[in-house]
Amino acid sequence: MKNTSLNDVKNFYKKTNIYLMFPQKKKSMKTELTLLKWARLYFCVILLLFNSCKKYPENSLWFKNPEKLHPFNGYITKYNVNSVDSLDLLNNFFNNKVGLEKDIKKSQFHSYSEKGRLYTDFIYPNGFQSIPISYSFSNKKKYMFVQMMNDTTIFKKNLFINESVEWEIIRLARKGSFKLKTTLANGNSYEIQIN
Repeated sequence: MKNTSLNDVKNFYKKTNIYLMFPQKKKSMKTELTLLKWARLYFCVILLLFNSCKKYPENSLWFKNPEKLHPFNGYITKYNVNSVDSLDLLNNFFNNKVGLEKDIKKSQFHSYSEKGRLYTDFIYPNGFQSIPISYSFSNKKKYMFVQMMNDTTIFKKNLFINESVEWEIIRLARKGSFKLKTTLANGNSYEIQIN
């Protein structure tokens, strides 16, 4: 271990401005080294705290459990396939049902709690019909599996491909947009945003 002199410690304090945190009295070499060890410990704890709270690439949840949030709330505002905006193309998957408006942008995700349980529905335009959605978190709550019970007589495509696809959570917050993305084995990438 390197021998540290009192001057080295004082120079370190002056360079890092740590010496401002402590009273400026004459200290012994032992006291100076003890303070330096505490300063290092404080620095490591703060660094660990800030790094461990970051959960998602576009935001962080500070001390919040993502399982208690309602991520599926709002309208689909983005549906990209291989980085191409495909939101309007989803309208081609609607079947011809009387009274059904064929506009995916007017379809809505709705989450609600009942008796302590969280429920999510996907509601077609004009409240034509709602479909239950279930999801589960995986991989330290940074990914999720989404299961959509699709009624193919109304809409011929499952927005989430199938229930075995793992989606990476890009953004999840109490307010604002919710973003998911995935890349399939065939190389196709999907990104969904819900506001």
